[in-house]
Formats: sequence, C-alpha cells, structure tokens
Amino acid sequence: MTRRRRDGRRAGDLAVAALDAAPDAIVIVNQTGEIVLVNAQTERMFGYARAELLGEQIEMLLPPRYRERHPAHRDNFFAMPNVRPMGAGLELYGQRKDGTEFLIEISLSPLETEDGRLVSSAIRDITQRRKAEQKFKDLLEAAPDAIIIVDQAGDIVIVNTQTEKLFGYARIELLGEQIEMLLPPRYRERHPAHRDNFFAMPNVRPMGASLELYGQRKDGTEFPIEISLSPLETEAGTLVSSAIRDITGRRRYESVLQEKNIQLQAAVNELDAFSYSVSHDLRAPLRAIDGFSRILLKQYGPALAEEPREYLQLVRDNTVQMGHLVDDLLRFSRLGRQPLSKQQVATGTIIEQVVRDARQQAKGRSISVSVGETPTAWGDPPLLKQVFANLIQNAFKYTRMRAEAVIEIGSCEIGGERVFFVRDNGAGFDMEYADKLFGVFQRLHRVEDFEGTGVGLRSCNASSSVMAAASGLKRPSTKARHSTLQRRFQSMSDQRAEILLVEDNPNDVKLTLNAFATANLANSVHVARDGVEALEYLFGAEQNSGQKIPNPPKLVLLDLKLPRLDGHEVLKRIKGDPRTSGIPVVVLTSSSEERDVMRTYQNGANSYIVKPVDFEQFTESVRDIGKYWLVLNHS
Repeated sequence: MTRRRRDGRRAGDLAVAALDAAPDAIVIVNQTGEIVLVNAQTERMFGYARAELLGEQIEMLLPPRYRERHPAHRDNFFAMPNVRPMGAGLELYGQRKDGTEFLIEISLSPLETEDGRLVSSAIRDITQRRKAEQKFKDLLEAAPDAIIIVDQAGDIVIVNTQTEKLFGYARIELLGEQIEMLLPPRYRERHPAHRDNFFAMPNVRPMGASLELYGQRKDGTEFPIEISLSPLETEAGTLVSSAIRDITGRRRYESVLQEKNIQLQAAVNELDAFSYSVSHDLRAPLRAIDGFSRILLKQYGPALAEEPREYLQLVRDNTVQMGHLVDDLLRFSRLGRQPLSKQQVATGTIIEQVVRDARQQAKGRSISVSVGETPTAWGDPPLLKQVFANLIQNAFKYTRMRAEAVIEIGSCEIGGERVFFVRDNGAGFDMEYADKLFGVFQRLHRVEDFEGTGVGLRSCNASSSVMAAASGLKRPSTKARHSTLQRRFQSMSDQRAEILLVEDNPNDVKLTLNAFATANLANSVHVARDGVEALEYLFGAEQNSGQKIPNPPKLVLLDLKLPRLDGHEVLKRIKGDPRTSGIPVVVLTSSSEERDVMRTYQNGANSYIVKPVDFEQFTESVRDIGKYWLVLNHS
C-alpha cells in the first residue's frame, strides 16, 4: 500500500514537471470554470503567481468584453467534449495581470478524472506570429506584381490588391476558387497536370519558360503574362506562390523594337550601298576634275592671267581635299560594322610602323620622336593601328610650324589602367573648346593653317569605343599663338569695317568678296575666321560688357559651322548684348536643315541664306533690313 502511494506521488510529480516543461501555458478548469491546475508558463505569460490563479474563475484571464459570454461557450464544450481549437477563424485575446491584452491561440482537450470531467487549455501567445503575418501581407500588398497563393488542390488561398486590379475580380470572388478561373478556357484542362508536376518537384522557377502565357480577366479579355513560381512550406502543407506580371507593354515595345531593328538593318544596307556608290561613283568625277584641271594648268597655265590661274589651282586643291574627305567618311562609316578580332597586340610594332610612315611624309623637317614603354594591349589590330595613326599623324601635322618638333609616345598607369599617350610641342588648342575635338567635322584650327577634314579624332574615338576603350585629351593651349592673335586684333581696331564677314572657309571668303565687288558694294569688309575672332573684333579681346563699342559694323554675315565657337553661339551673343543687338545679322551657311533655320531665327537672325551665295537672294535679304541696305549701298 505504501509503495503504491509512493508510486502515485512520483507519477503526480512527473505530471507536474511535464506540465511545467511545456512551451505553452496549460490551464485546467472544472465544469464550473474554476482553475484547478496551471503550469509555470501560465505564470510567465499572464503575470500571476500560481496561488493567485488556483480556485479562481477562468474568465479572469480574458478581457472584460468577453467575460459575460464565455460561460456559455464553456458549457457548450462540456456538453460535446472533443479535442479542437477554440474559436477557429476568430481573433482571441488574453489579458495579463497588468491589464494588457495579447493575441492567443487555444487548443481544448477534455480530461476524465476521479473528480469528474475537466478541460485542459493549451494557450499560446501568437503576437509575434501575427506581426510576421502582417509583415508578409504588407509585402504582398506592396508587390508590383499580382501575387496568388494556392494549395495543392489548386484552391486560391491568398491574393493581393494587384491581383484584383490585374484580373478585375474582387478578392472575395477569388478566395477558395480554382486557379484555372484566371486562365483562358483553352489552357484550363491541361493546367492541373502542370500544377501537380510543380508540387511533385517544388522549386523556384519561371513558369512555361520560352512559352507564351496568357491570363484572362473577369470581362473575358486575354493578356500576355509572365509567371514566377515559388514553393511555400506552411503548417497547412506546401503552397505555391505565383508572381504574375502583365507584359502587354513589353510585348508592344518588343514589337516596335523588332520593327526598328528591321528598319535599322535596312538603313545599314542602304549605307553599305551608299558607301559603295561613294567609293566608286563619286571618286570618278573627282579624278576627272583633278585630271582636267591639271592639264589646263600645265598646258594653258602660262597663257592665263594670274587671277584665273589662281582660281584653277583652287579647283584642284579643293578636289584633292574632297577626295580626302570622301576617304575619311568611308573609313568612319565602316567603324562598328566590321567584325572585331580581339587579341594581344604588340603596340610597339604598330607605333614603329606608323612613325616610319609619318617620317616619310615629313621629309626635310627636324623632328625628335621618343618612344617610351609600349606594352601589349588587348584589342583589334587594324582598329588599334588606326587609333595610333590618327594620334601620331596629328602630332606630326600640328608641329609643322616648329623649327624643332618634339613628339613623345608612351604609356603610364592611371587609376589601375594602362593609358597610352602622344604628346607634342605643336600648335595646341584652347581647352575651353576641347569638348568639340571628338565631334565629327569639328576643327579648332583654320584650313589654311592645317589641312584636314575633322574626321580623324572622331574616328579615333569611335574605334576606341568599339573596342570598349576610351579616348581623351590633354593638350595645353599655346600661349605664343594666342598672343599673336591678340596683337593682330589690336592692330586692326583702329580701322573698323562696315561689314563683318564671319567665315572660316577661305574659298567661301573669296566667293563672298567677289559677290560684293560684282554688286558694286564698295564697303570695307573685315573677315573673322572663327567665332572667337568675331566676338573679339566686336567686343575687344577682354570682351568687357560695360565699354562702348566704337563704330560697330552695320552688318554681320555669319556662317554657322565655325571652329572653336559656332555661329549659333556667336549670334546669341550678338543679339543678347544691348550694344550689338541692333546690328542686322544675315546667316550664310551650307545647312538647309529646318532645325538650323528655326534656331537662328529664334536667336534673332534677320535673314537666312543657304550657300552657295545667290546674290539676288542676298540682295533681297539685305533690302529687307531697310535703312541698313541704303547705308551699305550708298556709303
């Protein structure tokens, strides 16, 4: 008997220890609702000592708003006792000793004892779980895509707001329904098999990769979609989350892009045909002009007066220049369209060959060329040679005015990259206009000073871009040359002209002056060869805004394409200064582009004439200026 009692006490102690070790709060009550047993987790969760709970009504652990109705729920359980969750689908709250409330989850189990039927309540604090669930819901609602979560049976469990917007259904219309309702009818029969395959091997992946997928809205309209699938492991089993994106816009852009690519390819083909035509058909008449003009000069030159002989020589010189321009344009047009063959290239060998060829073209000059470290480089050999050829040939060309030309070629380490450089003591340029150097047809020097087409450095930059390299520049301006220009303007400031002709092309200067003579316009004309010269002539070298301009010109004839500072900027400066805003400006240019016409008139131009100069049109334009025409014609 004693042993049986001892064993009974031991079993009771073990039961109490087991209850105290439970992760949930355990509260056991009788049919009248009195608490007969609690564990340690109950004390920690609700803040009461065990002695404060035993013998008290279970309703003390509920918020006041639930206490009146709870005894009826308790009686219902005792009438039909079975293991079940309490208040399934409802939000349940407990109340601590300090009066604070918290979310709980309760599982009920009946206990048959010698003292009668009891009920055991396993109570779990789900505050953190609800926070996590709310965060998950917030993330779903914030997602830019429609998010639909379904179970293994294909029933929709969760949707977000974007799903409602995308498919046109209210949330209540979707929950519990089959996912196939959102597919066009032709896909519905086969879809359950695809769904089963995913659940058999669940992993994150796009759905129907390389296939065209479609969704169907509530109104029956279809639209292309992109779907990403992700498995979700939950207490209720494996679910699948579908992120659905409407790609109607993308498909439209892809269609437009495809069309543009077709048009681009057609344009490239036309460019190839044009290049072929230029290389064959345009060179032929150039050769004829050059050949026949050479014959005229050789056979009849001595019989010609000096002026027509000079004009004929200009025809030959410009034909040669046109030939160079055609060749440069052809080379430039082929950049980016020729196949690349990247490899390790011995730059030293390329540089040696380019320098040797350049020396052949510069025989009789004193040129010191030093070549430093030139390591191998990764690139396309022909393009690399073109880059070095452009840079080195420029160095030879722009040092032509130096008695002792010095050219330095080498490389250095900058920012962890190998940088090749070509330095020289040549003409230099003003860094203020450095951004123009790599533009096609952009020049910072006069044609009569240094020949060229303005394509070389642009080709150099384009070649580097094709090889994923970069071209840059750092050439200091030449102070001596700049001061020479200043002295020239200072010496001319005493003889102010009535017409300022701003033109960099010497042939166009001759044609314009000839037009003036033909029309008996005996006006003094000053020629400025670029935009900076024009502004310095008008405003002085310092361009002080407060000083009065003595005897400003009565007319400005302005080209648009000028070295250093283009005609648009010059026009804007003239019309923007109160001292010169009243001077008529007639634009003389080869451009017939509407954007140039509109821009010049917006900036205040008085007339726009397309080259070559039609003197009748010129006369009409100047006549429109009014009193200035009379001044110019009768001065």
